[in-house]
Amino acid sequence: MRALNLFVHDVYHARQILRDHVVPHELVLGAASYRRECVGLRVPRDIYIHISGIDLIRDVDGRFLVLEDNGRTPSG
Repeated sequence: MRALNLFVHDVYHARQILRDHVVPHELVLGAASYRRECVGLRVPRDIYIHISGIDLIRDVDGRFLVLEDNGRTPSG
């Protein structure tokens, strides 16, 4: 959750992840859920995603990996 919130904060503020070409600009700025009106918007405690369902799995070496996150529509 911390990583997701840091990502969203960066996208709407410094955009370092886009400048460093870690994520393509068009993938973020062209997304249907991207909101230009939120650029520079400060939210309490920098928490943009309040509820999420995150599916964790273990790989063959026993490490935990995130299979998917459901920040928009958590269920269960």
